[in-house]
Amino acid sequence: MEIHGNDIGVKTSLGKDEIINIIKKFWPQLVVEYDDDSVFVYKNKSAQRNWDAKGWTEQNDTEMIHVMFGSEDGIVWFVIDDNKVNDRIIKEIERKSLPN
Repeated sequence: MEIHGNDIGVKTSLGKDEIINIIKKFWPQLVVEYDDDSVFVYKNKSAQRNWDAKGWTEQNDTEMIHVMFGSEDGIVWFVIDDNKVNDRIIKEIERKSLPN
């Protein structure tokens, strides 16, 4: 599967479940595939099927976020769409990562 887009690092203490729950606020029907220290979050089942069948296409560019955990410096990496349509999701994760 070809993955490309914008790589965004966020320093956070949020765990996988917390991050997935934030994404779920934007994508209520999301589907998650777990792969060791990363997860593939699809907007819905149809998006997952399209990615599995075709890999990256311009049509499904905005329908998956690749999240990579395990950085020793507390940075979680997100690969989002080329045009940063999903940047609003990352901004919310950044906001929730700020100390109170």
